[in-house]
Amino acid sequence: MQIGAERTRALHVTDKTEFFYGENGGNSLKFARTMIDTAVDLVSGHGHHVPRVMELYKGKVIAYSLGNFLGYRTLATNTQTVYSMISDDKINSEGNLVSGNIIPIHLYLSVRYSTS
Repeated sequence: MQIGAERTRALHVTDKTEFFYGENGGNSLKFARTMIDTAVDLVSGHGHHVPRVMELYKGKVIAYSLGNFLGYRTLATNTQTVYSMISDDKINSEGNLVSGNIIPIHLYLSVRYSTS
């Protein structure tokens, strides 16, 4: 999912409608929990450019934002946008979390160039 506010001003999930540059981004918490209530087994967010909280709701995993995996020339390398994570979750046949592992990621700028 990509919902709610974005970037470093959106590090925390709130139970209210969030806005980004005046655009209604919706209520992340309400949306994710409603998805679980209507039979979704796992909700994964990614579009906020920063990691946000993960929650175990009714035995189901909600990752409100895992951050970025790639952001060449689009993201600052001196703010929280350099942090990300991979969530390695194992769920059973009922969709409940059995085990989980968070793999932290630190993005950095690597530029290659040629003098020829």
